[in-house]
Amino acid sequence: MKYGQVVLQQLILAIFFQIAQIGYPLAQSAGPDGCNIQAVHNLGYTGQGVSIGLISLEHCLISHEAFYDKDVEGNPIGDSHAHWYDPTSDTANPYEPSGHDTSIAGILASRGGKLYPDFLGMAPDSEVYSSKITKVIASGRVTYGPWFKKSLDHFRDNQCRIVVTGIQLSLEDDNEYPFTLLYDYYAYQYDMIFANAAGNDKDSPTIFGTAWNGITTAGLVTTEPDAYRRVGSRSNPGPTTDGRLKPDISGPAKDLQVPTTGSDTAWKIEGFKGETSWSAPHTAGVATALIGYANASLEPDDGHGVVIKAVLINSAFPNVLDKSGNSTTGQIWDPSRGYGRLDALRALQLLSQPKIVPDLPTEQTAGWAYQTLLPSQTHTYQISGIPVQNRLVVTLTWHRRVQWKDKWPRNGIIDPGELTAYPADLDLYIDDPGGQPCFTDQLTQGNLEKADFLISQSGDYQILVINQSSSETATYALAYEQIEPIPADFNVDSIVNGDDLSELSFAWLQDPHLLNDESRLRLDLIPDGIIDLNDFSHLLQFWLMTDPRYYPWP
Repeated sequence: MKYGQVVLQQLILAIFFQIAQIGYPLAQSAGPDGCNIQAVHNLGYTGQGVSIGLISLEHCLISHEAFYDKDVEGNPIGDSHAHWYDPTSDTANPYEPSGHDTSIAGILASRGGKLYPDFLGMAPDSEVYSSKITKVIASGRVTYGPWFKKSLDHFRDNQCRIVVTGIQLSLEDDNEYPFTLLYDYYAYQYDMIFANAAGNDKDSPTIFGTAWNGITTAGLVTTEPDAYRRVGSRSNPGPTTDGRLKPDISGPAKDLQVPTTGSDTAWKIEGFKGETSWSAPHTAGVATALIGYANASLEPDDGHGVVIKAVLINSAFPNVLDKSGNSTTGQIWDPSRGYGRLDALRALQLLSQPKIVPDLPTEQTAGWAYQTLLPSQTHTYQISGIPVQNRLVVTLTWHRRVQWKDKWPRNGIIDPGELTAYPADLDLYIDDPGGQPCFTDQLTQGNLEKADFLISQSGDYQILVINQSSSETATYALAYEQIEPIPADFNVDSIVNGDDLSELSFAWLQDPHLLNDESRLRLDLIPDGIIDLNDFSHLLQFWLMTDPRYYPWP
């Protein structure tokens, strides 16, 4: 079967519809233990003037109250901020609202309801353009490749900087269907930011989460009310079948109060097992708020897609549990959660730092770069005066170049040979004050590299970005920040671990005032009546999961 047509049996929703009796509003997933975008809203960045494209099976319900501004009594006023487009020329049903797509649009741009004024989306002042890519014919519901391109062209014409895809293909690579080539082309050519779902119920990310140039999001569930600290059971893990480190990031995907169909005032609870239809629009909403900031700033380069991707991933919070409930602390990338949970505020704080340039030393504790590397060229950044025991976190990303060989479409379909990728090969090196390499990342696949390590000696560190390609020029973004040690660390190595807790437990167990029965019952973390290292291991995991000083903004 050619890329031009995909039958619906091979096209599945990224979530299944379910109904629950209780849940939490969007306000919770936007909070500090969600994607932390409420703090960004409080600074005035709500997506105003930014447009988002939504590709899915059908449309969002544009007449829903969630997509209207409100008067003082909470009644809808003015025109809808959601719009629909039909690239399929469906004469029978050109406009097809569905609950799934309405809910995704609500996570993106809900302005609340009369009875739900606080149920705001991640970018509540943005515009949403909803495009369906399926229609019903005699053989069933089908989709064609050119409908995706028409949708993306429609988004481009309406200045949509961000695109969310509300479907997944039941394919874990696209050797047969070059959909990721299509997405990567629009990211490279038009600087669109693709927020893609990792997909559900597979052993690796599915299309469209396999796209190189997009941001692939895993789904998080709550471990306690309002706290998204575990990857959901349905979220697809990485890596991709060709060995790339996807997903990139993770976001809330449980207990979301969202608009739905049935009426223009209908709402429901969505998200139960980390379905990634709900996490991807959180990434898109955060990116929209950052674009809103960039549009208002005087810096010309802070709104580029690779810059947004770099600051999102560099600022991600890594201490969430994997699908099995195991801690991922200490891992730069984890197959379940990627590089960590979205943190919109820290991403904005990083983006708002001054841009740095090669060969000019800086004492900034955080910053970012946007540069172009010629074939076989090296850029060197010097970060001066880093104190010992700090952590240095650095993210490098770039777009793979994709070109058309022929005009689209040819004979109504696309031959896979018409889309061709030319990935550049960039490497990230970091040298210590003595000029010795203290970090190297030389990926054979992919277009993102991240470092996160403890500084062992004070001084000036050099970050090297090396283009190993002999023919490909690459435009890249670099983001970095220094992380201060946790004050409570007993061994002063910036890592609270069993060594610290062993010292604490020894001192504690030697104190006769803590050995009476009453204290054992009160202080024993695991209720076995004995204060021992099992209790402190439990304390360690809880501490690193909840202490906001871990990976703080300096």
